[in-house]
Amino acid sequence: MDGKQILLFASMWTSVLCSWESTVLSEVCKDGAGSNLQRAHASMMALIDFDDDYLWMVVVSNNNAGFATSGHSGYWNNICGKDILVWRINKEHAGSVCSSVLRERAKFIINRETSGSFATSRDNIKRRLASAGINHDGFVVYDSSQGDHAAVKYTACFVDQAENGKQIVIFLDN
Repeated sequence: MDGKQILLFASMWTSVLCSWESTVLSEVCKDGAGSNLQRAHASMMALIDFDDDYLWMVVVSNNNAGFATSGHSGYWNNICGKDILVWRINKEHAGSVCSSVLRERAKFIINRETSGSFATSRDNIKRRLASAGINHDGFVVYDSSQGDHAAVKYTACFVDQAENGKQIVIFLDN
């Protein structure tokens, strides 16, 4: 290899090693990483260290446990026996203040729309949120017995609700 090829290779290798995606995968797949919640939390903390200009949410579930999402930044299936979902929302874009009424309206919709499959629940919640004029940056519906999540929750526009064996997490966008 000449100097230009080595520099190009080093640049490509650095970009691979320094991506937020590789940060998540290395934390989730680390030996002895613990439960799904511990893996999700460790990944989220590493992501905050990597780039704190974003709100992060990481969902880690057992492989093929099932979930449905509306909007996400990254998804990996069966990586070290886990399914991984990540949201990355710019803090400047994320709603900083949501009324308690808005959050309660979203929770009411969740309570009514969690029967059926994960995809059916997702589609029904998405449809009902839209018809109620409630915007969101994304959400996930997953089996609460098979996965867990960690999220930066300092935005008041975060709804986290369990219903009918499903965990539903939504970033509202006021």
